[in-house]
Amino acid sequence: MQSGLNSGARIVGEAVVPIILTVILGVIFYGLTLFQPHNPGFQIIVGAVISSLFFLTLRVSRRDAFAVLLVLFVIQMGLILRPPSFFRFGAGSLFTVAYATSLYIFYQAFYLKTVGLRYLHPLVLAAIFAIFSLCVSSILILAGKMYETVEPIRLLYGIETNALNSFVVGLGTGLGILLLDNGIIKKIRASLNTAWIALKGAFQQFERNL
Repeated sequence: MQSGLNSGARIVGEAVVPIILTVILGVIFYGLTLFQPHNPGFQIIVGAVISSLFFLTLRVSRRDAFAVLLVLFVIQMGLILRPPSFFRFGAGSLFTVAYATSLYIFYQAFYLKTVGLRYLHPLVLAAIFAIFSLCVSSILILAGKMYETVEPIRLLYGIETNALNSFVVGLGTGLGILLLDNGIIKKIRASLNTAWIALKGAFQQFERNL
């Protein structure tokens, strides 16, 4: 029980890294409007949380990863987005499934088998996310027959926006995982701790000399 709680806490702590990186990338494209729930860019924040927690849990346990995915989906749909129609609910569901499928394929086909090419992993994951986003957008357009009622340029804009958002989520998540795997975050944390201890010691020495 205690080990499970410790593992969960570690995963949540590590997930902060890819989430922050993804949000930074999102702000570059959308600015502060990224944090508005009804802005298309908000999908990046939601996707970052889902992707980071799902993937980091997947490395520990498949069963737990899909349980986490279900909990995050309920929170996303029930508390945050609260889609006004069944079509919006279906769209959110498909994108969540697309994220999970993309991450699972990436984990099985690339992450475990191409360790020597880990520096390419963020681009690979971003590309897989974008491809699945294009598939989901096409399914939604055909299922909703939006091509009959919506101007082609608006449909194209929607497809491009979804693909861009998914690419950003994949890239940010991939970069975060790369930094964690290379121990760069631990090195930065250790350097900051060392600097803080040195600075604290300097202040204490200064006080003693007064």
